[in-house]
Amino acid sequence: MKQIFTLLLSIFFTLTASAFQCGQPMSYREFGMLRQQLLNTNNPNRAYQMAMDMAKTNCFTSNQVEDLATLLANDRDRLDFCKTAFRNTFDKENFEEVYDAFISFSNALRLYKFVNAQPMTNQTIVTNPNPYTTTTTTITYNYPNVQQYSGKFGCTGYINEFTFRQLKQQLMMINNELAMFNSAKQMVRGYCMNVAQVMEICALFNNENMRYDLLADAFPNVYDIDNYTFVGQLFSSQPLRDKCMNTISPNRPVFKNPNTQPPVNIPPSCAPNPGEFAEMKASIQNISFNSSRESQLKSVARGRCFSVNQVRELLNIFSFESSKLELAKFLYDFCNEKQNYYKVNDVFNFSSSKDDLNAYIKGGKPLKSGVWVLEFGF
Repeated sequence: MKQIFTLLLSIFFTLTASAFQCGQPMSYREFGMLRQQLLNTNNPNRAYQMAMDMAKTNCFTSNQVEDLATLLANDRDRLDFCKTAFRNTFDKENFEEVYDAFISFSNALRLYKFVNAQPMTNQTIVTNPNPYTTTTTTITYNYPNVQQYSGKFGCTGYINEFTFRQLKQQLMMINNELAMFNSAKQMVRGYCMNVAQVMEICALFNNENMRYDLLADAFPNVYDIDNYTFVGQLFSSQPLRDKCMNTISPNRPVFKNPNTQPPVNIPPSCAPNPGEFAEMKASIQNISFNSSRESQLKSVARGRCFSVNQVRELLNIFSFESSKLELAKFLYDFCNEKQNYYKVNDVFNFSSSKDDLNAYIKGGKPLKSGVWVLEFGF
C-alpha cells in the first residue's frame, strides 16, 4: 500500500511539473534571489539538482537561462539544464543566446539540434528586437540601437555589454529597494552609458519618480544623447513624461567629438582582487594537461573581467603558441581595457601570431561567435 501511495504521489508531481505553463517571465528581483541561492551552493551536484528543479517550475527569459547555466560546474550539467529550461522559456525565439554558456562547441551544437527539433510555441512578438530588449511585467520597451547611432555624443565610449551586465546583476541582488536605488544612482553617475543601458536600469524600478531621478542623474553621462526621447516610454504618467522631455533634454551637454571628454576611470566590479586572481592562476597551474588547463581558464574567466597585464599573466601559464593565440582571442571579450590589448602581443614568439591577433582585434568578433556563425548561419 505504501508503494502504491508513493507511486501515485510521484505521478502527481510529474503531472504538475509537466502542466506548468510559462505565461510571464520571472521578475528581476525574483531572479536575483534565485540566482543567489545557486551561487551559495558549494556542492556541484546539489547546484545541478537545484538548477533542474528551477527549470521545471519557473518561467525564464533566454538571458536568464544563459546566466544560470554559466553557474553550473560543467557543460554536461549545462546541457541538461538548458534542455529542461527550454520548455518553460518565455522568449524561445531568442534561445540562441544560451549557446554562449558552453565552453565546448560540441555541447552547444547538441543544444542547437535539440532546440531545432522542438515545436516553437509560446513565442513573444517584439516590434524592434535588439540585444537590449527587456520585459517588465507585460511591458516591452522599444530600445534605440546604439550601433547605428550617428548623432551627438554626451560622453566618451559607453561601457561594454559584458561590464554592464555584471553591474546590472549586482543591482538585482539587492533586496532593499531604497538601497538598490541609491546604488543605481551611483552607477549612472559614474559610468558613460548609452540610452538603452540607462533605460534598462530605470526599468528595474516600478516607482516612476525613481525612474525620473535616475534619468536626471544619468543624462550628463549618456553617450547617444539624441536617442534620449526613447526614455518617455518609461512613464505612464503624462506629467512625468513631459517633465522628463522638457526639463532634462534641453540641458544636455554636447561634445562634437567623443574624444573631447576623458573616460571615467572606475575599476569594474567584475575585476578580481589580487587574492582572487592568484587563486585563479593557481587553479590553472595545478592542472597537468594543456587541454584541461585551457578549459579551466575559460571556466574561471566567466563572470570576470581582466586588465591587459592580468591577461598576459594568464597566457604565460601556457607553453604552446597555438594555445596562447586561441586564449588571447577568447579573453579579448573579458578584458576591461581593450584599447591596450595590443600589449598582449608581448607573450608571442612569432610575428604570425601577433598579426593573427591584431587582425582578430580589428575584426572585433568573439572567437566562438565567429565559429558558430559559420556552423549555424546566424
